[in-house]
Amino acid sequence: MFNRFSKEQQQIIQFIQDFFLEVPSKFAAERVFDFIKESVAIHFYNIGILDAHAAVLSHSRHSMMNC
Repeated sequence: MFNRFSKEQQQIIQFIQDFFLEVPSKFAAERVFDFIKESVAIHFYNIGILDAHAAVLSHSRHSMMNC
């Protein structure tokens, strides 16, 4: 049977299933994982990009001031 999730993703699904004890099935946990991946993850990614950009700018400014 073809598994559409990587081992890492399967582990995350298992964590979700374990966390939400009321989730009755693996299928429900997979749906939660898909929702997070497709609807929420991009927001965390964008925050990470903005934070990294700010850190690079801050480091660049600090480096220029010490020259």
